[in-house]
Amino acid sequence: MSTTRKGFTLIELLVVIAIIAILAAILFPVFAKVREKARATSCTSNEKQVGLGLLQYQQDNDEAFPVGFQYAGANGNVSGAGWAGPISPYIKSTGVFKCADDSTSQLVVNNIVNYPVSYALNSNIAGTTSASQQGPTSTVMLFEVQGAVAAIDRSDEGQAIENAYYSPVPSTTLPTIPLSPAGNGVDASGGINPLISAGAQTGTPKFATGVYPNTSGGQNNPLYVTGPTGIHTDGANYLLADGHVKFLRPSAISAGENAASSTDVEGANSTPIRAAGTGSMYNNAGTLQYAATFSVQ
Repeated sequence: MSTTRKGFTLIELLVVIAIIAILAAILFPVFAKVREKARATSCTSNEKQVGLGLLQYQQDNDEAFPVGFQYAGANGNVSGAGWAGPISPYIKSTGVFKCADDSTSQLVVNNIVNYPVSYALNSNIAGTTSASQQGPTSTVMLFEVQGAVAAIDRSDEGQAIENAYYSPVPSTTLPTIPLSPAGNGVDASGGINPLISAGAQTGTPKFATGVYPNTSGGQNNPLYVTGPTGIHTDGANYLLADGHVKFLRPSAISAGENAASSTDVEGANSTPIRAAGTGSMYNNAGTLQYAATFSVQ
């Protein structure tokens, strides 16, 4: 007795392949979003640990944030870069300073290993005390960056560079050793600035936050930002001055120099960068517009 074995026809195979392709097209973006959510969650955890280190540093240093490397810039002393080293004894891990979405690699400079640093200190907050903050729950302490490296395992990271910079007299150029970065979102002309992070890097450190709405120039300059939106699904993680981490889109952030007072707008080099309002988190109509601010006022 003979039997006939019947396989799939060409049409049936094509239908099966088409169904698999459709399912893959639907599921792959979902898987990518799940992976990105996991990386963003890991970043949140890392930023919280760094925040705990900063708060512990404060407790042991008269409630003051690290000053980092302070140098005489065109508009006065600029502080903040080199902040990570001083808090390293409280953290004891270089890995927590790196976000999973940051592809920056280690860089050896003068036989010193410089580790990736995915977070930058708000330069307005460097050296200030908790008492000077008018709204710690909405004041930026750390924000996300890419392309920065530093010797964050050295507690004298910023101070050692500062001593060399000012010996015997202040230098006219920044040191060539990279520092953990700081910034506040604007430069002298009101645009998004290259982060204060002196010296040789894997590339120019960039904001991974997206473009802030209240800057007046250079907003889409690829030298300064990774893109118009943030690194994590159109936004980025921020450590706020009270120690909690929050995901925010760039449109929710007011960047700039410290406001002159809690009722003044945030400025660039003491000059307001938008029409007068009722505070650094308000627009010119007096409506609350921003969820967080770089101004400590």
